[in-house]
Amino acid sequence: MNHWYIRVKDGKNFKNSSSFNIYGLKSWYTLTKNFMKLSQEGDILWFVTNIKLDNLVIACANFERTKKRELGPLINLDMSDEDLGWQKNNNDVWDTELHYKNLYNIENISFKLKGLPARSTIGKINNNEIEEKLNNEYRNIIKYSKIKFSF
Repeated sequence: MNHWYIRVKDGKNFKNSSSFNIYGLKSWYTLTKNFMKLSQEGDILWFVTNIKLDNLVIACANFERTKKRELGPLINLDMSDEDLGWQKNNNDVWDTELHYKNLYNIENISFKLKGLPARSTIGKINNNEIEEKLNNEYRNIIKYSKIKFSF
């Protein structure tokens, strides 16, 4: 089982679509391509705010799958950005859905992931020491929390 961090900017779009267990990705980014190639069902996802918000982990979940979005022009086979509550900044386009399960809202515990690459939006945690700490944190989150389906 691998640990992945996913930056969610200020977390608003993530929170808005959390009741559907979906988050949007931009598949043309190299880091996203790597994630889509290497991630496996059950991997642990850590949803992290941007650096301005101090890399606060607001949620964790288990990875299920990614799916190319099928939108319009006449019929949407997937939910639209508006349906998911996503607000665009600078003409954002999310062409891939990230599906997850077992979402835990942990923003109230002030858990921060330090040492992440500054400009990366998604990545695998490759540091053994950090992985071990995340394994311990995840076990405690499961032990002492309830699954939250939305924020």
